[in-house]
Amino acid sequence: PDGRPDSAPIAEVTAPPGANGYVDDLDALSIGRAAVALGAGRQTKDESVDPVAGLTALKKPGDRVQRGDVLARLHAGGAPNLDAVRAAVRDAYAFADSPPTTSVAVKARYDPAGWTDLSKEATGGL
Repeated sequence: PDGRPDSAPIAEVTAPPGANGYVDDLDALSIGRAAVALGAGRQTKDESVDPVAGLTALKKPGDRVQRGDVLARLHAGGAPNLDAVRAAVRDAYAFADSPPTTSVAVKARYDPAGWTDLSKEATGGL
């Protein structure tokens, strides 16, 4: 939504007082439901979609965060339940004192030459 000139943010979601460290996790299902509540999606085929509605997640897992940092921007032509959406987006974030551990998405690849262990390539052979 940030790329459209008519999609000015209507609200920002900030990190709560207890957030001081790193974004540990971001619940994608909760973010998707919040986007639907803003009008960016629909629950039934009869509902309309607001083309300027949506949200921009500014902080993602692994990012440093402090109290008051902007986590996300909400965009919509008008959302009657804006406070509930803001709370849902804030609750979708989990925070930790240290960076989250990540795993390799693709651990191995098979081709005519055989298997290649990609997990060692991603970690520098460790």
